[in-house]
Amino acid sequence: MLGAMCELFVAVGPGSARAGETRTPRRPWQRGGRADLRFVYGAVAIALWQRGRSVARPEQVASDGVLGAGQREALLVSERAHGVRVCASRMRKVAETFAGKVVLITGASSGIGAEAAQMFAERGATVVAVARRAHLLDAVIANCRKHTPESFFLAGDVGDRAFAESIVATTLERLGRIDVLVNNAAISKHKHVYHTRAEEAEAVMRINFLSAVWTTFAAIPAMLRQGGGNIVNVSSFAAKVTPPREALYAASKAALSAFTEGLWHDLEGSNIHVVLVHPGPIDTEIWLKEDEPPSYRGKKYPPSIVVEAIFDCIQRRLYEVTVPRRNPMLMSARFLRLAFPSLLRWGMQKADPVPPEVLEKARARSRAGKQLGEVEED
Repeated sequence: MLGAMCELFVAVGPGSARAGETRTPRRPWQRGGRADLRFVYGAVAIALWQRGRSVARPEQVASDGVLGAGQREALLVSERAHGVRVCASRMRKVAETFAGKVVLITGASSGIGAEAAQMFAERGATVVAVARRAHLLDAVIANCRKHTPESFFLAGDVGDRAFAESIVATTLERLGRIDVLVNNAAISKHKHVYHTRAEEAEAVMRINFLSAVWTTFAAIPAMLRQGGGNIVNVSSFAAKVTPPREALYAASKAALSAFTEGLWHDLEGSNIHVVLVHPGPIDTEIWLKEDEPPSYRGKKYPPSIVVEAIFDCIQRRLYEVTVPRRNPMLMSARFLRLAFPSLLRWGMQKADPVPPEVLEKARARSRAGKQLGEVEED
């Protein structure tokens, strides 16, 4: 999904030469080009450290504590094993306790959602897991009930407004409150726009964006009555930097990000805390469900680091986080998007170009009077 973005720095472009002159091909960021690559990474280390850090409201920051020795060692081993930078300050934070809390999680049958259900339950929360695949939810909740017996699941499609609103109503009816709403449900849409139907665009927006709007609108009145709560929206780094063949997916996640930022402003003073999470390349089954083969061949990170980031944001009342944190590829792509957007687009085109045959077939279909996505006879 993030292939073109993460492989930007291996894309090679030919340099220009005068007639009769031979030159070594240059990348635009080499010396003599627009910028030196070392400058880019140096600037990233300084500028994005400040610009990309999570934002906290001073009056909402929770107190610090100390992790137990076992917790500290387990987190160190996990993060080092997966190449995640270990921050000393995180070792001094108390693992948030959710005993007596109710957590509603969408997209909970696998990946980040399933991991979140398990880790919230381990910390004492009663979990309501939501997804379409009941057989997978049954296994997720069986593990949750080892810690919180009242946990249960609801199977259905959150892309349907009536169902999305009903999961909030059912949770309130059975458990009386919602302390944390995690809007994690999403479907992938990794394909060229020439191959995409308008109906697919509508489905992506319903599940990836509108489902979060519907559950949030249904949960806010309950959170106001009970005096507060947390709304966690799981977006994507693709919402910050859009790779090729990700137009619809990135658009749906960008809408979710904008919606979340608006909520942050509108819910000021309500004690309803809003969290926006931007996962990068996370090792989930979504990579196996792509419509077209992804170009990304780099490292993928475990879902647990996303859930740990969610805990950190809830505990410290932070607004936004990108996971993995301070990853050089993601930071560099973000910096280029802000400072050198044309260079970023150039690199993405080189890393994942549009094959000539794809364009020619699209032209042929258009001449035949076909709409986008009508590719069955190709």
